[in-house]
Amino acid sequence: MAVELYNASKFLKNVSDEYGLPKFTILIWVKKADSIAINKNEVITQADYEVLLKKIARVEGKNEILKKQWSYLHSI
Repeated sequence: MAVELYNASKFLKNVSDEYGLPKFTILIWVKKADSIAINKNEVITQADYEVLLKKIARVEGKNEILKKQWSYLHSI
């Protein structure tokens, strides 16, 4: 609700006072709720994008481990 109020052109100070939240917290929520256009038909939030980046990093790490195991097994 605080993000929607902020996005509806309500001042940050007013939203902060109304909900008793620090301004910084609201700004973080707003940033995470911002949408990113993937293509013409798809949009995701910043939070979803960050989750995807973490998954990619995890998969790339696993891939490196498998590459090392593969080269070790073929060197025997």
